[in-house]
Amino acid sequence: MGIKYLNKYLRENCTQKSIRKLSLRHLKGKKIVIDTSIYLYRFKEEHALFENMFLLMSVLKHYEIIPLFVFDGKPPQEKKKLLLERVAKKKEAQEKVNDLKESLTTDELTLHERKRIFKEIDDYERQSIRITNTDIEQVQKLMTLYNVQFVVAPEESDQLCAYLVNKDIAWACMSDDMDMFLYGCKRVLRHTSVLHHDVLLYDTTEIYNELKLSKTNMTELLLLMGTDYYDSQLTKIQSFEQVMTWNKLYEKTNRSQQHHLYDWFVGQGFISEHDKTVALQTYNLINTQYESVKMWWKNQNTWTFQEGEENFIELKMFLSEYDGFVF
Repeated sequence: MGIKYLNKYLRENCTQKSIRKLSLRHLKGKKIVIDTSIYLYRFKEEHALFENMFLLMSVLKHYEIIPLFVFDGKPPQEKKKLLLERVAKKKEAQEKVNDLKESLTTDELTLHERKRIFKEIDDYERQSIRITNTDIEQVQKLMTLYNVQFVVAPEESDQLCAYLVNKDIAWACMSDDMDMFLYGCKRVLRHTSVLHHDVLLYDTTEIYNELKLSKTNMTELLLLMGTDYYDSQLTKIQSFEQVMTWNKLYEKTNRSQQHHLYDWFVGQGFISEHDKTVALQTYNLINTQYESVKMWWKNQNTWTFQEGEENFIELKMFLSEYDGFVF
């Protein structure tokens, strides 16, 4: 998922000191954790899962960037309902694809109608994309053959990626998921282009400075925008600018810190008592997950950064199975 409206607000209110484009050559020698699920879905949507994953790894190797691909593990119990809803929606989208393809078998359609149906098929196919266990196993096999390290997180990858960056085990996290800001990830690399060999760096510390927010304050505000855990239970907020305006009023009128942020918001009628309860529940959950990830990583010692060798013979055989791929 992502934090709704956040990216738009950051792009409009932060300078290049906080958000700037970098050539990948500036990341030479840096350790980068990669939120793998983002790229699995993107590359499968492009009908080139293994080809584009190989290309991404090749570009990283070219610039001597040290990656650790982080895969999602078992989803937390709190997301079970949401995940079931997503599966149902994907199934529904696939059924619509099948129905639309069936409708193309008639000769009575005009050219305009056929174009419209093809566009609808394309839209629903994107919505129906699923990453299978076989997809994951094959991508991990590709990484092993290409001597690229990966790890499976204990739960979702977001928390582990953010933890490794915040503890300076990695320099940044490569991900287009705005949830990285919910976890306070110090540096996030978005919109990685394997074509232009550049990336957009979000320096979270500088973002805090420019927005005049602490890390805790930022997290508290982001939780009001909704998360994968309790989004449907929150009152809908129309923009991140809205909660920033509330926060400025809070700081202006509550300098003595007599009231917690959420309590003051409730008192002003900005959010409900239920919104406050849900946000605090999510905040506590995130902190619990952080401690869990922290203990899990200490017991792993899985990322040694040791150089190895690619198995080019088997790698070539693996990639040759995909039509049109030139090794």
